[in-house]
Amino acid sequence: MIARSARSLVLARPLFGLFCVALAATGPVLVPGPRGTWIMMAGLLVCGLADWLWRERRLPRLTGPLGLAVLPLLGYAAVTIVWSPDADDALHRIVAIGALFFGTMILVNLVSGYDGPTLRALGTAITAAVLLGTATLAIEVFFDHPIYRWIHGIDRPEIVPDAKLNRPLVLYTALIWPAALHLLRQGCPWAAAALMAAMAVIVQASTSQSALLGLAVGLIALAGAWMAPLWARRGIIGVVALAVFAIVPIAHALHAVGGVESEMLPYTARHRVEIWHFAAERVAGRPIFGHGLAASRVMENLGAQSRFLGAEQSIIPLHPHNAFLQVWLELGLIGALAAFVFALWLARQIARLPEPAGRFAMGQFMAVMAMLSVAYGAWQEWLVAGLLAAALATMVAARAPEPAST
Repeated sequence: MIARSARSLVLARPLFGLFCVALAATGPVLVPGPRGTWIMMAGLLVCGLADWLWRERRLPRLTGPLGLAVLPLLGYAAVTIVWSPDADDALHRIVAIGALFFGTMILVNLVSGYDGPTLRALGTAITAAVLLGTATLAIEVFFDHPIYRWIHGIDRPEIVPDAKLNRPLVLYTALIWPAALHLLRQGCPWAAAALMAAMAVIVQASTSQSALLGLAVGLIALAGAWMAPLWARRGIIGVVALAVFAIVPIAHALHAVGGVESEMLPYTARHRVEIWHFAAERVAGRPIFGHGLAASRVMENLGAQSRFLGAEQSIIPLHPHNAFLQVWLELGLIGALAAFVFALWLARQIARLPEPAGRFAMGQFMAVMAMLSVAYGAWQEWLVAGLLAAALATMVAARAPEPAST
């Protein structure tokens, strides 16, 4: 039924059909090329605007709750470029991320104007992309990176590091939630469960501890939201407050109890404790205004020596591997307050979603929060674009009408 309704719409609107086909094709492409998420978002914006202009013969109306919510954070980040030790990189990042959020705001307005059949077809295209991407991930994980070897001309027995899949694994840990939600709402609950189970198997077999943590936390949140939705909504606010305002003392506490030396922790976890502690110490140098956007990438050791890296290497390798600590380090208390406001706005949007969309959105939100706590930099364009795409996909899956009962 899903495929039939999508096919009829595609045939009636060839431009939109081409858009859906291209969208579905991005799924497997993002596995070997996860840094291309910003290209995907740009392509979605161009195709979406073209289809809108073809049908409506006018520009879409632009209302900006997303823009207003994120403006304090991005606005203050832009101000800190004045004292950033790497102003050129900071300027590049604020322009790129600002463009991503502005483009997403336009896409949100486009999606808000779509009728039911269009939303259903778009949700089907997104789900197809995630299914194809998940299958591609499975091939790479279980068959020793055949696609990566083919693209880069690497023959066996040369080893391909499993870490090459860390980025796409993190992306798909965020993207599976709207796909599973769409399948569930369109009358395919077993397919939704199978998709989540398949992703769990893939992540478990991989070496991406960030994706494993994110999926585990997300599934726990989903279960909690299913059993006690009211308490789950309140819990999100508590988690946001803890992540934003307690991260600095938590970093100090983990170091104080011997987190760097503990053999009970994996190597990567001990290294992160060292990075977090060093970053937390540097926060104290400029606690209100921060050291400036992109300062993490050029932060000097000031005589400290890493236990895990060479003497010439920075203790903070490009970023603190915790987005909330990075905000404190670079943007200070002012940036942390702005990030808290934005996160609260996201939590409020989730609370307004009807069920079961709200439950899946809670799982997605908590999965992303967990991964941002241990993985990549807060201002990396590919990650920001991927997370915005995942949020937009959840919006589509939540609004697409369910099939009429017979």
